[in-house]
Amino acid sequence: MSFATTPQLFDRLDFEGKPYSVVTPLLERGFAEYGSVNFSSQSSDNHKGYEANWGIRDGVLYLNRFSGWVERREVSLEDVWPDLKPTPARAKWVSGEIIIIPGVLTSDSIGRTVDNALSLFFVDGQLTDTSPLQDYEIGSEEGGIGMSLAFDSERNVVIEKVFPNSPCAEHSIIKPGFKVMAVQTQGRDFNVADSLSRAIGLIRGSVSTDVTVIFATQEEEMKTITLMRVSLTKLAKPSSN
Repeated sequence: MSFATTPQLFDRLDFEGKPYSVVTPLLERGFAEYGSVNFSSQSSDNHKGYEANWGIRDGVLYLNRFSGWVERREVSLEDVWPDLKPTPARAKWVSGEIIIIPGVLTSDSIGRTVDNALSLFFVDGQLTDTSPLQDYEIGSEEGGIGMSLAFDSERNVVIEKVFPNSPCAEHSIIKPGFKVMAVQTQGRDFNVADSLSRAIGLIRGSVSTDVTVIFATQEEEMKTITLMRVSLTKLAKPSSN
């Protein structure tokens, strides 16, 4: 059986004494400040190349257990991200919405609609809101607006690249080098000027939902633009131009 057809296990999360499956990737999303790692698949049911178990204690998200593989070598959290403390590690890189579903699920459940999903909203690993989701389709795509971010020489979050055929590209005013100052989502304003992971997490969200971003141009003029998120899969496709 190939990797493409073998059911893949979702990460596990323990919340309020119950086991949940995490259907929003947390490690792939949030290590912008620490550097990306190319994990190696080790088995047909673990294509992502790592195992992670999470927990929430006193309103804080922790990575309780982690093991991964890089070029057939098993690695710990400290091996690949030395700046992080050994597990359990406070998941301060996680911001934005994540979706969890009761039980131990695999990718076989993608496309199924459930009434017991929960939306958890985090800021720097701190749980700020919990909401039940009705008629949630498992695997509903995570969306973005079509820009990559980086730190400049002064550790400000700036636009590194604007992707063609993306919501950002539809606004000619949005250009590489602009500072990303704040994100408006969930009815609140969040400063993101000093954190790549916070900016990435809050800008991302469910497909076909709006997010408002406040930029500062090279002339330090403030621009506020609301954009509708599109699927990350669509944004990853190369331009036909």
